[in-house]
Amino acid sequence: MDKKELRESILSKRNSLDESLRFEADEKVALRLLALKEYRDANTIFCFVSYKSEIDTKNIIVESLRRGKRVIVPIVDKATKTMILSELRSMEELAPSDMGILEPKPEFVREVNPKVVDICITPGAVFDKHGYRIGYGGGFYDKMLPLFREDEINIGICYDIQVVDEVPIEEFDKPVDVLITPTDILRF
Repeated sequence: MDKKELRESILSKRNSLDESLRFEADEKVALRLLALKEYRDANTIFCFVSYKSEIDTKNIIVESLRRGKRVIVPIVDKATKTMILSELRSMEELAPSDMGILEPKPEFVREVNPKVVDICITPGAVFDKHGYRIGYGGGFYDKMLPLFREDEINIGICYDIQVVDEVPIEEFDKPVDVLITPTDILRF
């Protein structure tokens, strides 16, 4: 199966997950993440704002802000096919973009340098048991991840059904350092 077919197959399964099971899984992933030493030691967290059937990150963001962590969220720049990193101070600062993804409203954009990020919570359509991922096809994270510091920790989060034995990889692909699912924490 190529990347596109694998992505479509897994996303179809993820989209059909029962909502109550999804809620329970979201809670388990959040608790596992919040208990990680890497998370506890981090001052600055870059986290995607969940969209549609992704693992819900809103509670992770709220709890991180409550704990006094600096939270950075992405803003998609469709013109350059890149992401801008913006500091978030409250969930009320977010509004749906033209793509429907929650992003900081223009008056709350506080652009930051990627070098300030201690951990990056990374989305993906599919992850494998070696830490490699298939994103959503835009290449936004592939372009952004090399901009972080060498010691930044990249943490993938997903549902168990999104983990496969192996995904097709290309020379520029880099694995996540940690993958958290509702039932496991894998380190690479």
